Amino acid sequence: MPPSPTDNPPPLQIAGLGLITPLGRSAWETLAALLDGRTLADRIPQLPDHAADVDFARALGCVATAQQDPVDPAIALAEAAAREAATMAGVSLDHLPTWIASSKGCVAAATPNALRPLLVRPTDPPTDPATDQPVPPGDPRAWLHRPGLAEALALGPHATLTHHLAQRTGIAPVAHHVAACASSLVALHHAANHLRRLPEPAPGQSISALVVTAEASLLPAFIASYQRLGVLAPLTRDGYRQTPLAQKRQGFMLAETAAALILTRRSTTPQRPQAEAERSAAPGTSPTPSQPSNPKPQTSSPQLTLLDTAITTEAHDLIRPAPDMPALRRLAANLFAGRPIDCLHPHAPGTPDHDPAELQALADVLNAEREMTQAHDPVHVYACKGALGHALGASGLAALVLAALCLTAGKRPPMPWLANTPRMTPCPVPIPADTQPIPRTGTHAIFASGFAGHTAGALIQRT
Repeated sequence: MPPSPTDNPPPLQIAGLGLITPLGRSAWETLAALLDGRTLADRIPQLPDHAADVDFARALGCVATAQQDPVDPAIALAEAAAREAATMAGVSLDHLPTWIASSKGCVAAATPNALRPLLVRPTDPPTDPATDQPVPPGDPRAWLHRPGLAEALALGPHATLTHHLAQRTGIAPVAHHVAACASSLVALHHAANHLRRLPEPAPGQSISALVVTAEASLLPAFIASYQRLGVLAPLTRDGYRQTPLAQKRQGFMLAETAAALILTRRSTTPQRPQAEAERSAAPGTSPTPSQPSNPKPQTSSPQLTLLDTAITTEAHDLIRPAPDMPALRRLAANLFAGRPIDCLHPHAPGTPDHDPAELQALADVLNAEREMTQAHDPVHVYACKGALGHALGASGLAALVLAALCLTAGKRPPMPWLANTPRMTPCPVPIPADTQPIPRTGTHAIFASGFAGHTAGALIQRT
């Protein structure tokens, strides 16, 4: 694990947040839905009794407005989240340094299948000479006359997402990180380190960066691949539910999601009053003794700060983490050291093996810290995937945005899937199912884990 850029890294404020999910078209709309106890599974009674597997997964996990994007839903989702975060922060996206993350990237534009035409629409669909009818979507000839398709195939899915997002928003992409389901927290880690290494901003000035992530992988190939791996919940009316931290866990639900965050580093040097600066700059003048004054006490507004980030990888298995999760334990120990933790946001995908091993690892590290600091009672736990589904590479940053909203609102949403079902055994941390009040100041820890052992974590604080 790389060391911090400096012994005393400069503070980074979280100035803007963006979040687009199937339950909300903005960050606060999503939190309102979660506080109401809504989940993706609530849509199931509205679906036909005999919906095909692919249609079933799409209907529950899609963001309807993104489906109309002329290139790919992932691009529309990322753009919306980025614009929301920039608006909240009061910064322009134009030439804003940006770190992008995805595990699947923009794939629909270059993925033909018989069930759904390519999203890169033809301007003049070719016809079959034998029938004089348009060729079907799966026919290779359908790839003709599709502006942008060659570009998508040449760039690849991730570069396509980055390219189109830059064209639409004017951002200045710095890097696109791909680290399975830990992708977005990995991107956050690199963006934070970059800002901390830059020279100190001038007094009164600041520098900012955007971290944005999006996933829209509700395609037959991906749905079938997760079914074969045994990590997708059964695609039935009674089985397609995500129940992280419950005793009965059968896998996750796929969901389209985008999240964005504006990081800002402000100057730590106080800005001199304008009159004083002009006097000191004028040639031949001497300083004037300051006059006594009785300034009014100034109250600062609450600040959301990114305290720390960490990333690591363990080469145990392509799909499963090591049973004892040593990489997560080391990462958590580095993040928790000497810090009181008020709430954990684990990766918790709802798969049988992952949830208990992850929560036990985090609880063990907290207990070790408790013996030294007595600062971790009580600790809250929130597993957002039970309501929002699994956002794959976007899941880490989505959880961080929700953690920031929970801190601001002073509430932890309910976990209704735990209301009438036993918790997993053993359950090393008490996990109430109902809405919980939490301090509006404190520290939250967010984690993400992915295939091939990619693991990332972040700490945020509101003071």
